Amino acid sequence: MLDPRDVIEIGPLDKSEALELLRRKIGPQKPASGASDDAQISEPSQVLELVEALDFMPLAITQAAGYIAHYAPRRSVSGRASGGGVGDDEGEAE
Repeated sequence: MLDPRDVIEIGPLDKSEALELLRRKIGPQKPASGASDDAQISEPSQVLELVEALDFMPLAITQAAGYIAHYAPRRSVSGRASGGGVGDDEGEAE
C-alpha cells in the first residue's frame, strides 16, 4: 500500500510555464519542405489551444510534446490541438 507521505501532488502549471514546457520538450524540429524552422510550434494560438486542452498538466504536455517530436514534421501542434491522435494521419507509418 502506498503511504500518503510518499505522494507528491503536482497540479496544473500556469499558462507561461505550460507554454515553455511544451516548447522545451518539443525542441528544435526539422522543418517540412518549404516550412519555417519552427513550423511545429510557430502558431501561438494553436500552442495555447493545445496546453489548454491538456488542462496545463505537466505530464500531459510532456507526452503530447514527445508525440509531436517523434512524428515531426508529419504531425504538428495544430494536429494535436484539433484532437488528432495516433493513426489520425493518412498513410502514417511507424
